[in-house]
Amino acid sequence: MSLENENLHSNEPVKKLESKEDCNELANRLDELQKPANDGRGIEYVRWIISDLRLGDIEAAKTNYRNQSDKFDNYPQIKQLLKENGLVEEIDWDKYKDND
Repeated sequence: MSLENENLHSNEPVKKLESKEDCNELANRLDELQKPANDGRGIEYVRWIISDLRLGDIEAAKTNYRNQSDKFDNYPQIKQLLKENGLVEEIDWDKYKDND
């Protein structure tokens, strides 16, 4: 499975996870992407999100993404897929800047 590079900067989720079937479908797609990484060992923190999704626990999946978000820059296809499905919440860092 491959995602188009021009979609990597999309800010709008394409699909909302509304059912357990949606969660399982996303989990399966993530599993396909993570399995070949790291010489076939996969990506542990992506498997945490997969597990959350298979349980239908979207909030836990979002939390696991947030807690490991710095690592996803190495896996842009996975990050994009999570973003398209509403699991990536962008932080507006500008609001934390000092306005002196």
